[in-house]
Amino acid sequence: MLLGNKARFYLFLVFSFLICVSTGYSQREIIEFFSSIAGERNFIVDFSIYFHVYDEEKQNYSDFEMSMFTVVRDMADFYVKVKKPEVVNDITFVYYSDSNRIYSGYDDKFYMDSVEIPDDIIIKIVNETLDVLSSPFFIYKREKVENGDVLYTFSLSSAIFLRKLGIEPISVSVVFSNDKLREITINGEKNDYVKILLNELKAGINVDNYFPPDGY
Repeated sequence: MLLGNKARFYLFLVFSFLICVSTGYSQREIIEFFSSIAGERNFIVDFSIYFHVYDEEKQNYSDFEMSMFTVVRDMADFYVKVKKPEVVNDITFVYYSDSNRIYSGYDDKFYMDSVEIPDDIIIKIVNETLDVLSSPFFIYKREKVENGDVLYTFSLSSAIFLRKLGIEPISVSVVFSNDKLREITINGEKNDYVKILLNELKAGINVDNYFPPDGY
């Protein structure tokens, strides 16, 4: 099942929102989390994404789950191993920025292609998104939930205006547990949502074993 336009849009909002939160708000849990990874360039991230998205054409909901194990080296090289869905389980992508090589495959069967990731385009998109998300359109509240976690809820202050423009208003929920980011959920108006669960995050570690000098 391929992701629809709405699911891709929600997914983009998740990652853009992460950047916005790190720069625009000053609550303790947020500061502690981003302070713990500030300046680090090597990461291991294991995460799952759950899509429950309303399909306007079919007039029903579509459910889809993705799970990935990701390694970042020097904020330039990337290793991504797909865990779910099962049909693409263990497919791996490895990108070497110095040679613009990308390897894709599984087990010991890999294929190499040349590709260049345009960093300037990514930065431009992030900056434009920050301009929007850092605006007064977003309001938030902080509360503690029953298990001791801290829940932040961000919502749009001009939902009626956005509806008139044909833009669906959203709200974003962020959960911190022991000053660690655990969950982000983007909620639509029709009870649809995209939820990302951060299963594991390690920073500042040696990840060279995921990037053999001679490639795959």
